Amino acid sequence: MSAQNPFPPDGDVLIMSPTGKNWKLHSWQLVNYAPKIGALLKNVAPRNITKTMRTEAHTIRWWIEMIPFGTFDDHRFRDFVCVPEKKKGKLTLNGAGAFNGVGEVSFERTYDNLFRMLYNMPPNLTDDIDDGGANLYITDCVSILQAAAFIGSLPSVRTYIESYLLRINQKLWVHVAKAPEAWSDVAVRLQSAIIFRESIIHIAGGLELPGLINKRSFDHIEYGKICLQVAERKCRELRDKKIDVERRLLQYYPQRLIRRETPDKIPGRADYGSDIYYWQALTMCRQFFQSSIMANRHHRHEDGGVEFYRTVFRCDYIDKHAADEFHQLFAMSTKGKQCLADAVEVIKDDHRVIIADLLEDNLQLRTTVRSKPLRYLTCTRILEEELPWIANPGLGAGSIPGQVQDGAASDGSASPERDAGEVIIQAGGPSSEKVPGKKTRTGRAAKTRDQGEDSGEEGEQQHDDDDSSREENDVDEGEYMDEA
Repeated sequence: MSAQNPFPPDGDVLIMSPTGKNWKLHSWQLVNYAPKIGALLKNVAPRNITKTMRTEAHTIRWWIEMIPFGTFDDHRFRDFVCVPEKKKGKLTLNGAGAFNGVGEVSFERTYDNLFRMLYNMPPNLTDDIDDGGANLYITDCVSILQAAAFIGSLPSVRTYIESYLLRINQKLWVHVAKAPEAWSDVAVRLQSAIIFRESIIHIAGGLELPGLINKRSFDHIEYGKICLQVAERKCRELRDKKIDVERRLLQYYPQRLIRRETPDKIPGRADYGSDIYYWQALTMCRQFFQSSIMANRHHRHEDGGVEFYRTVFRCDYIDKHAADEFHQLFAMSTKGKQCLADAVEVIKDDHRVIIADLLEDNLQLRTTVRSKPLRYLTCTRILEEELPWIANPGLGAGSIPGQVQDGAASDGSASPERDAGEVIIQAGGPSSEKVPGKKTRTGRAAKTRDQGEDSGEEGEQQHDDDDSSREENDVDEGEYMDEA
């Protein structure tokens, strides 16, 4: 490998871009980790590679061309077609410039990063984390994710993509807060629990608030229905939690006011008389709660009651003005007013305990003192068993690395360090798993195969009547790799 071309030089599949860039990859890598590309190889007979050709670093057995993406109009992605040896090098370059990087992300950049991840190499992501809010960085990551889904590589790269997204920390959570609907789908594709929880907390909190969550957008994303079902269930749980908190606010008795009969004593008038200021304070607080509920400031309010709950938690009610109005009806001495004011503050602190769980912040997003608070509650919890890919293990499973579906690349002659038919795991070591339908040749069978390759060199010129004309049209694979 070189700095200019980091991919292995012994790859036996050449993927060619219409703009001239190429990638030399291993067929076993594509069959195992990009099965939709690997499946193309079985439909085209590979070029026979002899020992002499291998010694001269001629290892290409298949040629794959990139063609315009057919699923939908997006210049970040390509379809692939495996071309016979006779047609290699006959790329149609008409309009190639139109494919060379439209907008902020080109398909060459997307697939170069994807192939790098398949080989455990770091991708070249746009570094705009400090200057541009990581917009292009995130676009690169999501483009790789989508491209991987189209070729069946998600199980192989989702962990890498998630790790690169999490590296930008708060900038990622800002993006999730702005578009939680789309990020919930991304999270399911990545099977990322932390991103899924973050997006569902935003969706569940704002689902019943007008203008915050676009429910129609879930119809246009792959896992939108599943994500919306989880969010709606969590939204109902949140509403039930609000109702329970409101009920407890109206029914709560502070422990200091509760007096029970014991074998030694029955509470008398003097005991309750000493609590008179606390009972007055409790009555004033309950009157505020009931007035707020009757004014529809609770969970039925257009803000979901969030301002009411925050007011109670801040103890920002029954202020001096409200106390003065109370004393216009119930006059007290200066000492009595002070005792009542102290009792009100104590009772308000008791009510904070009830409301605290509702105002718990389970987001990864961290706001500053100057940040505008969110318009919804963020106390939602998503359990491990509620994650879609845990509840439904087959969801988005795709191809599993190591499970080969066909024997297109089972020969493996481009990898001299392994026996034919032996699968190499992604870390680079040999695996005991064999490609279905192929037997590994060892001992005398291997010698016979090698002798056949040597004799094949002598008779190669007589293999096809039009070999001489074909050689005139062939382009040496070294010319392809100049741009790779």
